[in-house]
Amino acid sequence: MEWVRVRIRRDPDGQIVVEPIGVVGIEPDALAAPALSAPLVHREERIGEIDCGPKRDGTFSTQDQELLTAIGLQAALAIRNAALTAELAERLAEIEHQTQELSASRTRLEQRSTPTRFRPDHRR
Repeated sequence: MEWVRVRIRRDPDGQIVVEPIGVVGIEPDALAAPALSAPLVHREERIGEIDCGPKRDGTFSTQDQELLTAIGLQAALAIRNAALTAELAERLAEIEHQTQELSASRTRLEQRSTPTRFRPDHRR
């Protein structure tokens, strides 16, 4: 095939934007009608698509479409897993930061509540 483009849907600020994340043989934003296309679907949610340009020799078959669809399902799962991993890493960083803050707060409280010992002046 002459080109391949993978695009995913993002939702920044409530607006759906289709953004190329991988391209071969074509500019990311080039206007071109795909000869073969498959959705990236995860749990009935369309998160993007894989578009392929014309085949160099002949036309695409039903088997080509089935294969691209299967690849699309696997790619959608991998993209979703990557997003979940990034979300978990972000939450872990937040928890680690909160743990450090709590530890510092605990140390300050312990220092304030520790009674100072009376030490008589031995200089008499």
